[in-house]
Amino acid sequence: MLTVLAFGAGVQSTTLLYLSMDGHIPRFDHVIFADTGEEPAEVYAHLDRVRRRCADTEQPFHVVSHSHLGDDLLNGPSPKYNIPASAPKTTRWTRSAENSGTY
Repeated sequence: MLTVLAFGAGVQSTTLLYLSMDGHIPRFDHVIFADTGEEPAEVYAHLDRVRRRCADTEQPFHVVSHSHLGDDLLNGPSPKYNIPASAPKTTRWTRSAENSGTY
């Protein structure tokens, strides 16, 4: 059986990953992070540390990304994959001038 960790870069998934790499729970066959392209800088810094540790322990780690979620929210659904990104109608999305990844 293939075991895959959906890694969100938060406390729970990081703890599970580190427990598995340290031998406290069974190792994952693969770890996958779905990158929205809109994470805060701190998340990407954490992700870099985790990826280095995975490389050191030969833990397969994959990052998948299609586009920037915020761009999809502002510009409409993705024409390539026809996957709509939506927000509640009451949500007002604007791009911050200081940080293009903040809405």
